Amino acid sequence: MELVCVVPNIWGPSGDAINERHMIRMLSLHAKKTIVFTFIHITKIKAFMSDIANSNFSSSKIIVIGIPELFPSIYNVFGRIIISFIIALVLWLKSIINKEKELMIYVRSSYLALGFASLLPSKLVVKIGTLLEDEILGSSFIRLIISKAVNLCDKIILSKAKVIAVPSPLLYRDLIKRRRIAPAGYICLAPAGIVFDEIATYRRAIDTDEFKKTHIIQICFLGTLIWWQGIDILIKAIAIFKDKYPKVGERIHLVIIGDGPERSLIENLCKNLKINYEITGFLPHKDALKRLACCTALVLPRRRLSFTEAIIPIKIIEAWALGVPVVVTRHKILEMFHFKDGEDLVYCEPTPEDVANALARIIFSESLRRKLSERGPHIAKLFDYKFISEKLIKVWKANLTS
Repeated sequence: MELVCVVPNIWGPSGDAINERHMIRMLSLHAKKTIVFTFIHITKIKAFMSDIANSNFSSSKIIVIGIPELFPSIYNVFGRIIISFIIALVLWLKSIINKEKELMIYVRSSYLALGFASLLPSKLVVKIGTLLEDEILGSSFIRLIISKAVNLCDKIILSKAKVIAVPSPLLYRDLIKRRRIAPAGYICLAPAGIVFDEIATYRRAIDTDEFKKTHIIQICFLGTLIWWQGIDILIKAIAIFKDKYPKVGERIHLVIIGDGPERSLIENLCKNLKINYEITGFLPHKDALKRLACCTALVLPRRRLSFTEAIIPIKIIEAWALGVPVVVTRHKILEMFHFKDGEDLVYCEPTPEDVANALARIIFSESLRRKLSERGPHIAKLFDYKFISEKLIKVWKANLTS
């Protein structure tokens, strides 16, 4: 088959970009040729093309076409929709001339799929990864307008696309409930994942007592510094832990891997509470994995929203693959997969007091750290993109002629 992919972004350290690179690379193993269309700010085109050319993503089988944009993505939605129609028209004409049957079109997000849904719905696979209206901040009027637009796009795609890929059953349930329309095509579960063999190379030998030797307890937060991630909760939790256990607490070093709009607020909070911290900023994916692998635990006290409840973050799967214990809010999706507290991870409520208690469990129990470290890689293998992509291809091919 031939594969055409249209995604908002495949470049950079963001979770979405990493996610799409892995997915497309694994999908491309099943295609004789893959063309990827993605969007990039015009000032970053040169760096983008250089990085892509020097990465293991671009190859003779994968052609990457960066579409320049003048403004940040939030102002380019209408332009991106027009681009999707142009690409769809070219593919539609090509399919008529060449009488192509095995053409798979993989698109991330509903609005980018509108053109393909109009002209090539039988070849279309759309990944709906989130309910976008829940991530919008601003006035109620702006949120209302965006919600209406997102609702309309999702409805069109649900009624047209051959295959809808969703990261979890919970998000699918919420999607159908809010859009009030049953999908005309087929549903495939495609959670965020990893390429296990690549990540496993960064795993250290298990040494759960290492922080006793170094006198440093490295607590890691990984992600965008934005309100729903709960980094402020973690900082307050460390302050509580230090008050309860001052001798141990003074050895805690908070490693924040990432950046974002609340960086200055986070820095001020750390300074005011006298937390020993480091903010690395956004790192290349390999460097972020290396830093995470050296930490005592990954702690993610994320606030409960529709998408945090419904999606397992890729960083949790990466921590599992690295053998790094995970502390995370008890989200519905984790309970749906039957991940157990004290065996697969450590649950917490997104409050400073409860996170402080979870930190105490991890820090004071060597046996718990060892159990979580040994169990993690076995869980991570279930989320290997090799298997996720194979399943998506199988669903698409099984319904190719229907």
